[in-house]
Amino acid sequence: MSTDIFRDVPVDSPVRRLRAEAKLLSMVALSMALVFEPTWWMIGLAAVLGVLLFKVAKLPAAILPRPPMMLVWGLLGGAIGASLSGGEPFVLGLGLGGLLDYVRLIVLGLVLLFWAGMLAWTTGLAELGAGLRRLIHPLRRLGLPTDELGTVLAITVRALPLVAEEVRVVTDVTMTRPTPPADSSKRGFAVLLHGFSLAIDAAVAVVVGTNRRSRDLARSMVSRGSTSAPQPAPMPVRFADVLSLTVAVALTVVSFVF
Repeated sequence: MSTDIFRDVPVDSPVRRLRAEAKLLSMVALSMALVFEPTWWMIGLAAVLGVLLFKVAKLPAAILPRPPMMLVWGLLGGAIGASLSGGEPFVLGLGLGGLLDYVRLIVLGLVLLFWAGMLAWTTGLAELGAGLRRLIHPLRRLGLPTDELGTVLAITVRALPLVAEEVRVVTDVTMTRPTPPADSSKRGFAVLLHGFSLAIDAAVAVVVGTNRRSRDLARSMVSRGSTSAPQPAPMPVRFADVLSLTVAVALTVVSFVF
């Protein structure tokens, strides 16, 4: 799968000019509506709104990730298993309730992933980290260590492309490993065992690689004499920011009420 889901696309547009805080809060509000009220009409409304924002943001279609065939076959296998559970409605004596619930779950996940991509494509990682720090800054009055929390959040957000790149490199390396020879009678079992071995090795390699990157980053910050990110400069609140947040909250309220 393409790792562009975490990549910033520097295209000037009204969506990109929105403050990072407004986009973050809007996404949180819409995600709450979709998670707690995952009705078909709400999922469709969020999908249509996402497509409209994609056009307004002037983003190229080439940035959309392409799922690997292994994931596609896995989803098809899950659909077959869900169809066997039955349930209403019944068509030609077959219960399609389980299959419809499975399809709705998959579509919901795709819509949430698309909205997360919209946030990543239209917001620079540095800007997103600064927005997170500005959001939690008022919590200082409650005695919370907002500077430390802001630094952790900012570094976490900025490290997402590094983790995605680590996953891509490890996946490419593990896929080059040949399948061990086996008897014809045990060929299918050997391939399955090889696949599980690849998955475990790839997961371990990703964890080790990300831990190594974290250690190097921590040593670099300590050697500079500072472990805190700089305090972000205040930004004015514009009408477009208020409008986007108002629309997201209104959709959330409507989904819960109706």
